Amino acid sequence: VDITLTDITATIGFFVSFDMDSILKIPVGSILHSKNTFPCILSILSELFLSNFNIQSESIGEPEITGFISTEIETAIKAATSAMHASYEKNMIEALPGISNLHIRKVLNTLINDYLLSPTHIICPSPEIEDMIGPIDFRDLLMDGRDASSTSAQGNAPYGDIPFK
Repeated sequence: VDITLTDITATIGFFVSFDMDSILKIPVGSILHSKNTFPCILSILSELFLSNFNIQSESIGEPEITGFISTEIETAIKAATSAMHASYEKNMIEALPGISNLHIRKVLNTLINDYLLSPTHIICPSPEIEDMIGPIDFRDLLMDGRDASSTSAQGNAPYGDIPFK
């Protein structure tokens, strides 16, 4: 089933709470690498859910249902869906915010809880130990690679790529 929505307006609200003890335990070297940022942020969340998910649309296109074995059945269903669309499009447009904020939000919150907040997805990787040995060269920490190299630093972002993005 394909349904086209046009001129969509979405109002999305999140509730996010962080565990302060977890924040203090994140190694700084981990969050300075952009590939680790998202998992590290997830690892300090104590709660995350959609508090509002309101979708509005100016128009809803006629549903397209495909995959029938018989062309006669497909033609009959297309005629029925066309008639329903013509009669009820206004009602569907009016019902969309309620459907999205009640049912779709519930499904999305289940996905957030089951996937994003699953312990297997929220591990903040430890920093590379070899990057943390010795004194910190602030040229490598605070400058991009090219600029750091021009000042005789390593220039290979040994502490992560976040500070100069």
